[in-house]
Amino acid sequence: MEYYAPMPYARFLLLMAITTLIGLFAWVYVLFRIDPFHSGWIGPVSFYVTFSVVCIGGYFLAGAGVHRWLAKEGPVLPRHVRNWLRRSLLLTLGTIIPLILASIDQFSFLNFVLCFGVLLALEGVFQTLHRGRRV
Repeated sequence: MEYYAPMPYARFLLLMAITTLIGLFAWVYVLFRIDPFHSGWIGPVSFYVTFSVVCIGGYFLAGAGVHRWLAKEGPVLPRHVRNWLRRSLLLTLGTIIPLILASIDQFSFLNFVLCFGVLLALEGVFQTLHRGRRV
């Protein structure tokens, strides 16, 4: 027996905003309280995880805000929410991966172009796969 009850858009947006704020407070706590040089691996991992939560939520809310600003009174469809979430995940990867590469002294222009190209190709694959599906 399967139960499918979609969450209302306003509730999802509120939940995403609250999660982003909690992630922001956790990130600020990690930033000021955990010493990355004496904490071992838990310091950098907690920094990148909390920063990823903030980036995903921030990019998602920015996408929703831009959509609301540009679409004015247009309805929000489930595909819009899926697109914002997918793009916020890709933008977060595009933010976190260069930071990780820079922290291990492997960041270069070539690595940046390679990362950017992979993320663009991944977005192109998603666009191609979902071209016919407009739900």
